[in-house]
Amino acid sequence: MPNLSNIASIPLLSPKDCVLVCIDVQEKLLPAMQHHEKVIKYSNMLLHTASLLDIPLLVTEQYPKGLGHTHSAINLPQDACVIEKTTFSVFGEERFNQALAKLSELSESAPKTLIFFGIEAHICVLQSLLDARRLGIDSILVADASSSRFKPHYKLALRELAICGVRILSTESLLFMLLKDAKSPHFKAISALVK
Repeated sequence: MPNLSNIASIPLLSPKDCVLVCIDVQEKLLPAMQHHEKVIKYSNMLLHTASLLDIPLLVTEQYPKGLGHTHSAINLPQDACVIEKTTFSVFGEERFNQALAKLSELSESAPKTLIFFGIEAHICVLQSLLDARRLGIDSILVADASSSRFKPHYKLALRELAICGVRILSTESLLFMLLKDAKSPHFKAISALVK
C-alpha cells in the first residue's frame, strides 16, 4: 500500500490564494530557449487564465538594459507589475518581496501558493523556487511554460526541484486544478484555450 500521508499536506489550489510569477521571458533570452514557441503559447494561456480568474501577476526582468524587456509575443496586461532585477532568485530583489507583501495587504490573507514559469529553468527559475521552499511558501513550477537553452539543463533543474518537493505541473493540469468543476463560469473560456 503506498504511503499517502504527504498528500494531505498539499494545499488545494484556489485562485484567490495564488500569485502567478513570470520570470525573465525577455527579448534577447527567449529566442535562444529550447521550444520557445511552446513557452510563448503556454505563458499566454497562463496569463489569460490569470486575468479571467483574477489571479495577481508579478513579472520579473533580468537586467533589461542588456537583455531587453519581456518579449513582445508575451501578452502582459497593461497594468502588469514588472520588476527589474539582477539577482537570479526573485527573492533576492527587494522590490519583488515588497510587491508580494503588498498583495498580502490587499487580500484577507497572504498568498498561499506561488505559481512560477519562465526562463531559464536551471538558473533564475530554479533558484527562485528553492528560495520559496526555504521560506516555507507553497510553490508550483509550470514545466511547459518554462525552458532553458539546453535540454539537459532543463531536465536537471526539474529533477532537483522534484527532489526538493516542488510540485511540477503542465499548464493544462494547472488550469483545470484552478477550475475544479466543469460548472465553473470560466470553463468554456479556459477549455477553448487548451484546444
